[in-house]
Amino acid sequence: MIKAALCKAERPKKPLVKAIVKITYFFKDNIRRDPDNYSGKMILDPLVKEGVLKDDSFENVELHIRKGGVDKLDPRTEIEIISLEGIYE
Repeated sequence: MIKAALCKAERPKKPLVKAIVKITYFFKDNIRRDPDNYSGKMILDPLVKEGVLKDDSFENVELHIRKGGVDKLDPRTEIEIISLEGIYE
């Protein structure tokens, strides 16, 4: 799934060392969900493996997770990656 999403986005020339990763979930219904089941691990690990992020440790990634709402026609996960290269180095 991550590979398909990366095809639609511009890939960095080299893995990002420092970044903010924002993950927003849009669900098909409004049933109760626990946020700890959507911690981002299944997203961050492939981003490292695919060479988008150098590492997914606290020192390298600031992670923001939120529920965007309900979208019955287009449930999805949106991932926004903001490079902090040069800002905190």
